[in-house]
Amino acid sequence: AKEALKYTKTVYAADINPDAVRVEGVEFIESDLFSNIPKIQFDLILFNAPYLPDDDGIEDLALYGGKEGYETIFRFLSQAKGFLKPAGKILLILSSFSKQDKINKFLTKNNWNFEEIDKVHISFEDIILYEIKR
Repeated sequence: AKEALKYTKTVYAADINPDAVRVEGVEFIESDLFSNIPKIQFDLILFNAPYLPDDDGIEDLALYGGKEGYETIFRFLSQAKGFLKPAGKILLILSSFSKQDKINKFLTKNNWNFEEIDKVHISFEDIILYEIKR
């Protein structure tokens, strides 16, 4: 978030966790996805998605993405169009555990243009970066 301040005057950071790291100069909003975000449109939205499926012992909302692991990503994408400028884009960070085929089908069904622009293997998973546009 701090790096983004080099390119724009206003950066918002939103997290459901009120104890999330706050960065000087960045406006922090406690929010479940877009629930408390001002009704404005953004040039760029970054989302580091929670991705693990429902599992006993997972209590961290930063990791838990729903019963199958991708439901939070679907909720995010369903809400995002209303907050994205027509020429804006989304950078979505997800895991190989996120069931990429299901996400691709959801994106296509909902008329998003998307491409995988980077992938890094870390330990036991791949971290994948998608660029998503209207």
